[in-house]
Amino acid sequence: MEATKSEETRRKIRIKKVDVRTWISVYKFPDNIKKEIENSIEQAWVKDKYADVHNPFIILPNKTKDSVKRHLFMDTLRTVKVLKYMDEYVLTLLCNYLKPMTYNENSFVFRTGDPLDCMVFIIEGTMWTYAASDSQVGQGISSTAINRLGKCHFYGEELLDRASDWFTELPVSSKHVKSLTKVEAFVLMAKDLEAVISRCPLQWENGEKKGSQKVKGMAASTIATAFRRHREQSKPYK
Repeated sequence: MEATKSEETRRKIRIKKVDVRTWISVYKFPDNIKKEIENSIEQAWVKDKYADVHNPFIILPNKTKDSVKRHLFMDTLRTVKVLKYMDEYVLTLLCNYLKPMTYNENSFVFRTGDPLDCMVFIIEGTMWTYAASDSQVGQGISSTAINRLGKCHFYGEELLDRASDWFTELPVSSKHVKSLTKVEAFVLMAKDLEAVISRCPLQWENGEKKGSQKVKGMAASTIATAFRRHREQSKPYK
């Protein structure tokens, strides 16, 4: 019986190791982070051979968690309009504050009018966002307003637009956001965003200004180009 039990334990550990390798492979961690993860998992098994590694992230030490989050989200943060020109230090802090969240299938993340108290970054699964024309959820929905959110997508960008106001008033969701499948995500809470800005207000302000100046520059260039085109088209033919 002891031999059978021991073999069963080894079999379960082999399966768990495959799960960990798959997780590492899916998210394409570089060698240094991969090594951190493997060492952390091995140490967890030394302490508890029955440790649950279905979601390996949960049992990683904080330092390794931060490395994983930076790998997963730094590029995504750069695609957010407000954050595009932010200092690397600000983005690193934002990554460190991200918290894992799981949403069950067919559950509401936000309803129209709900306080937008966090920004959601999806790493696995699918959500729908849509506007409803009445208060009855699922009724009166305009099919043209339905959007799909999946891996590497995010929702709640309006939270960043209010960040400089120190959240005297939270924005509200303009849409219903509902999980179509089970969704694995990370969230940036309003209070954590506020903490980041309080730690580096000048970097945040400079990043916003850079973005604003870039947008203004692009707008001015577009207007100038349109004006030249219009002037050329308005010239009389010879």
